Amino acid sequence: MGLLLLYINGQAQNDHDLDERMIKEKVDQFFMALEKQDTIMLKKLWFSEGQVWTINNTTSPMTHSMRFFKDDLKNFDPKIIWQERALSYDVKVHKGMAMAWVPYDFHVNGQFSHCGVDIFSLIKIENEWKFISASYTVEKTECDNLSPKP
Repeated sequence: MGLLLLYINGQAQNDHDLDERMIKEKVDQFFMALEKQDTIMLKKLWFSEGQVWTINNTTSPMTHSMRFFKDDLKNFDPKIIWQERALSYDVKVHKGMAMAWVPYDFHVNGQFSHCGVDIFSLIKIENEWKFISASYTVEKTECDNLSPKP
């Protein structure tokens, strides 16, 4: 009986670890698809009705806005290259839903634009993780505080 419980606990931990790796991969795939403006990949990663919330801390007072992800797909410009880089990942998984807290820095055409924190919400449908929402901050200062400390 004790071995069975150890096996079940070990298997549950393996499943959890696999889900965490899959979610990190989804975030990385999103960043790569954003940089390449790959609308086919982005549509595979996101629910079309997914929401994107922006909290802009570069204005006074701070502003926030919401849009639907599907509308972002219409705004790509091949002359503009967006590069978003994850600084770290903190992933939480529970019964088919997950959250990824991802500090990032963002560059436009190779020039630093801003930094902040992305918060991605995902759900698992048919063994596949998909983004249902993202919230992110836009910050120009204290970006070094977002990087993990050694």
